[in-house]
Amino acid sequence: MNFIEEMYEKIHKPDAENYKFSVLVFENGAALIEGHKGLISLSQEEIKVKLIKGSVTLLGSELSICYISKTELCIAGKISGVLYS
Repeated sequence: MNFIEEMYEKIHKPDAENYKFSVLVFENGAALIEGHKGLISLSQEEIKVKLIKGSVTLLGSELSICYISKTELCIAGKISGVLYS
């Protein structure tokens, strides 16, 4: 099995459907998080977002939430890092 086939197998396991999320960071200083389950903490330097399994933290300066819905969250500011835990 090659690397591509191995990654495909891991991604398409039946239980993987329960943990779907995506984080898109754009060049203009915005980020879109899909599949979130709420906010854990919020400041201008750090926004921590709850996922079904784990969390994602965006680091930077002048961070703010410009849009939030039940499943999507848009963050604006100077994003310097993204941490998944």
